[in-house]
Amino acid sequence: TPKLYSMPTAEAVTLLTSGKVDPKARRYASLLARIEAASAGRTVTYEWVRGHNGHPLNEAANRLAIATRRGAELHLPPGIRRKVRTQITADLACA
Repeated sequence: TPKLYSMPTAEAVTLLTSGKVDPKARRYASLLARIEAASAGRTVTYEWVRGHNGHPLNEAANRLAIATRRGAELHLPPGIRRKVRTQITADLACA
């Protein structure tokens, strides 16, 4: 079976592993739906990693989140946003 490795936030891990849907967790609805769809027929491992602790995947996720927010705030064209995401991903592959 294909494997899926996910490092969501601590709150999302709790929701994913407990099966409980907290009304306050609606902000995770899209994330949880995508993870559930990607999980079908796979062995899934969830691991929480402390944020800003030097983990390469966590740091890349943080950089992507910041770039996404700043791109929206600055109204950057989609092509520029895509180039920034591609560069962050390429940097991760080199790490």
